[in-house]
Amino acid sequence: MRHEADNMIRVCGEAIDDELAYCERFDVVYQISNQCINYDVAYWDKHAAKKGGEIGKTLNRLRISMAAPYCESLLDFGIGFGEFIEEWGQRVIRMNGQTDRLHAAFGYDINPVAVAWLQKRNLFVDPFLGPVKVEGWTMWDVLEHVPNPSDVLSLLQENQFLFLSLPIIEKPSKVRASKHYKPGEHLYYFTRSGFLRFMDFSGFDLLEENDLENRAGREDIRSFSFRKRGGYLGRRGRTAH
Repeated sequence: MRHEADNMIRVCGEAIDDELAYCERFDVVYQISNQCINYDVAYWDKHAAKKGGEIGKTLNRLRISMAAPYCESLLDFGIGFGEFIEEWGQRVIRMNGQTDRLHAAFGYDINPVAVAWLQKRNLFVDPFLGPVKVEGWTMWDVLEHVPNPSDVLSLLQENQFLFLSLPIIEKPSKVRASKHYKPGEHLYYFTRSGFLRFMDFSGFDLLEENDLENRAGREDIRSFSFRKRGGYLGRRGRTAH
């Protein structure tokens, strides 16, 4: 049910102050207001300025190494400035000698600049309009930005894979001391155990997790691989449209 876990968080949550509340069940601190910053050209340009950096290259290699053993086609939900999609496409070319929609990474975003970037490449897919026929989704540094995470997670179909990274806090009391405390941008602050409970409640089985992004130069980030609950069917090999 859409919003079920999000509603559970907010029903059981108790206000810490005027801005933040805490839900013990999922060990998560969340912003009381769901109002977000504007995801616009300034946001795109800020992140696009990092393109080509060594950390970014390393992150994309690590992220591809997580998803590639499970999937050939992906939906990247929240594309940043498109670098992961580009790297996935280059991988396909190296493997097959050409681009191939059966092995492509498609994308969805709410930033108009990102939408235009995707549409120009014929890679934009809106999962809110119906099921996306890919083997897996990626959400790199995205879920903490989403006002209603369960609304998005409910869009994945049974047996689809989900690969994501997000900030993980050590203790709820340390949220404001975290470099990832970004009011209006980061709306949820999970501990590891709380996040895993949240994902289990949302219908996902954990496949693996790691802290490799920290070793690449980031701080307090964990990466996870999940599968939406259901009987394993193997590669489905269908393409988005």
